[in-house]
Amino acid sequence: GYDSGGPKGVNERLQAGWLPRDLMMILASGVEKVFVFRETGSGGNLFSASGVIRDDGSLKPSWFTYATLIRQLNGVTDRPTKMRFDDSNIRAYLWNRGGKPVLTAWAIEKTAKLGLNLGPCTVTDAFGNAGSTDAGPALELTEFPLYISDFTDPTAAARLETQAKTMAEKQRQTEARHGRLRAYLYEFGTK
Repeated sequence: GYDSGGPKGVNERLQAGWLPRDLMMILASGVEKVFVFRETGSGGNLFSASGVIRDDGSLKPSWFTYATLIRQLNGVTDRPTKMRFDDSNIRAYLWNRGGKPVLTAWAIEKTAKLGLNLGPCTVTDAFGNAGSTDAGPALELTEFPLYISDFTDPTAAARLETQAKTMAEKQRQTEARHGRLRAYLYEFGTK
């Protein structure tokens, strides 16, 4: 839930950005169900402000980003493919929603350029604002996730899916190779 008020808390802006990102990474790792730590809370004690609704009933920004995540990934089947980029500041997943691709992407810190030519599609920001745009290589990512869907250029969607499958196969081969490595145990003494 990310505490936004306790002694180790983050501000509400970071809570709103990080909560949906973490939920996507958890779901992508194969966890079937994820629960937010608390629904309400805005106090100053440890973890008392981890909720998405303040004690007075007002909605925190994380409530909106969490709701957008739910709406955008509703109907998703299977685990997504983690996309790999030369820029290590980019995190992206390709999901399958009703037989159509949905790309979620964000910059881990500050900003980054997506670097993909996806053509005309729908881009929805973390707060649910959607618009049609030409998602070219200069599409800017921030710490808040974007949901990219409804690709009008079928070749762009096909390229994205092919790239994701290629990346997934490379990852599978790397994991298989690592699984065949020998492990060594060394005795370094009692201390």
